[in-house]
Amino acid sequence: MLADIGIFGLGTMGENLCLNLVEKGYKVSIYNRTEEKTRKFYEKNRSSAIIPTYNLKDFVESIKKPRKVILLIKAGDPVDEAINHLLKHVEKNDIIIDAGNSHFKDSDRRYSELKKVGVNFFGIGISGGVEGARKGLSIMAGGSKEAFDEIKEILEKISAKYNGEPCFSYFGEGGSGHFVKIIHNGIEYALIESISEIFFLLSKFFDHEKISEIFNEWNKSILSSFLLSATVNILRKKENGKFLIDYILDKAEQKGTGKWSVEISLETGIPAPAIAAAVFSRYISMMKESRVKYSKLYNLSKITNFSLDLEDIKKTLLVSILLSYIQGIYLLKGSSFYNYKINVSEALRIWRAGCIIRGEILNLLYKEYLNYEDILLSNNIKNILLESFQSFLKTLSFAFNNHLPFNVISANYNYFIMVINEKLPANLTQALRDYFGAHGYKRIDKEGYFHTEWY
Repeated sequence: MLADIGIFGLGTMGENLCLNLVEKGYKVSIYNRTEEKTRKFYEKNRSSAIIPTYNLKDFVESIKKPRKVILLIKAGDPVDEAINHLLKHVEKNDIIIDAGNSHFKDSDRRYSELKKVGVNFFGIGISGGVEGARKGLSIMAGGSKEAFDEIKEILEKISAKYNGEPCFSYFGEGGSGHFVKIIHNGIEYALIESISEIFFLLSKFFDHEKISEIFNEWNKSILSSFLLSATVNILRKKENGKFLIDYILDKAEQKGTGKWSVEISLETGIPAPAIAAAVFSRYISMMKESRVKYSKLYNLSKITNFSLDLEDIKKTLLVSILLSYIQGIYLLKGSSFYNYKINVSEALRIWRAGCIIRGEILNLLYKEYLNYEDILLSNNIKNILLESFQSFLKTLSFAFNNHLPFNVISANYNYFIMVINEKLPANLTQALRDYFGAHGYKRIDKEGYFHTEWY
C-alpha cells in the first residue's frame, strides 16, 4: 500500500512530524540521506503506517500520485540540491513542500522554476518547534492555489487548534508562506530580547527562583504567553543543585530569519527598530571576548538600590511586547512591495496556537485588527499604551541610570515617541541634505520642490 505523503529529512522536526501524521491516520514514507538514521528511526517507531526507504527512487515511488513530499532539511543550497535530485523521479502535478526556514525570495524562484516543468512547489512556514511538530503546528502556506486543495486536509490535521479552529492558512502564490514566517520570526526575536532585558534587570536584585515566581505571576495576566511560560521553566531548571541558566554562555546565535526581517524593513521602508535591535543584540552578544576586555576598561557596572515597583516593570514588558508585535504587523502589511497579498488578520489568527509567539497580547491584537487595520488607531491599544507609559519611562530611566542594556525596549520607546509626534527634526535633516548635496526639500507653505543656495 502506497504512502499518503513522504518526509525527506529525519532531523528532530522530521521525526516528530512523521509521528504526528501517523497519529492522524496517514501512511508516511520516510527518507534521509544517511541510511542509518532512517533505520534507527524505523526500528524505534516500527509501524505499518511508516514506510522506510533508502534511495530516492524507492522513496518517490512509494507515495501516491499526485505525490506529496515534505522537505525538512537545512535552508539554502541543501534545499536546491534535494529538489534537483527529486526532479529526476517526480512527475507532472507532484508536489514538493519546503517546510524549512527558507528565504521567501528563494521560494519565489523555486516556485517559478518548478512550475515550468509542471511540478508544484510549496514554501511552508511552520512554527511550534519540536513540540509543535509532534502535537500541532502553526502553518503558513504559499504556492499553487490548485495544488493547495491537494494538501490542505493534511495541513489542517497536523495544525494546532485554537478553540477547535485549525491554525493554518494559505497566503498566496510563490514564497508568501515563507514571507509570513520570516516576519513571525522577526517578532519572535524582539519578544525574546524584551523578556531577556527585563530578566537581566531583575537579576541584579533577585535570585532566579524569585524571578521565576514574578514571571509566573505575570503569566496569569495579559502577558500570558508561550515565551514567558518557557522562561519560567528555564529559570527553575537546576543541574547538580545549581541553576542551569548560570552555566549557559551569554552568546545568542541566530539562523538568519531575524536578519531577513530587518532586510524587509529596509527594502519596504517600513520601520521595525525593535526587530533590528534584537538582531543587533545577538550580534553584540557574540563579541564575548571583546566585551570582557571592554568591561574591565570602562567599568560602568555600579548598580544603585532597587527603586522600582514590580508593576512598573510588568507594564514596561507589556509595552515592549505590544510595540514589537505592532511593528511586525506593519511589515506584513508591506507585503505588496513583493507583489504578495498577505491577509494580515489570517496571519494573526493562525499564530494564536501552536507557534512560538502565541500569547494573550497577540489574541488581543487579532481582535483589534479586525476593526482597525491601522492598529495604532485602536482605542484599546491606545489605552494600554498610555496607561502604561509612565511606568515604561520609570523603568527605562532606571535601566539607563544603572547602565543596564535595554536595546529593544529603548528602541520601542523611540519608535513610539516618533510615530506619535506630529513634528520631527527631519526638517533639519532635509535642509542639511540640500546644503551639501542639493537634494532639495518640500515646504509647508508652497507646493513643489525647492533648493536654496545656503552659502
